[in-house]
Amino acid sequence: MLGLSTTVCDECPRTKTEKKIKAFKRTWEVIPDAETCLLEQGLLCCGLATRGGCGALCPQVNSPASAATAATKGCRMPAHG
Repeated sequence: MLGLSTTVCDECPRTKTEKKIKAFKRTWEVIPDAETCLLEQGLLCCGLATRGGCGALCPQVNSPASAATAATKGCRMPAHG
């Protein structure tokens, strides 16, 4: 098994508060605030369901996590292909 048992959200340095998403936005529709959680800004970030160990590289460059490493234990992700 690759990665840690933690999530990308656990490693992400962005400020997280209570998740109250008013609307989802596409990545080209907004310039994200570098300090605030991308999901809380309305960007679909899979950091909650993505296994950690990568140092939260995606959020560090204003890109939502895409579950590129692996899903966390207990998370059911659809098969690609």
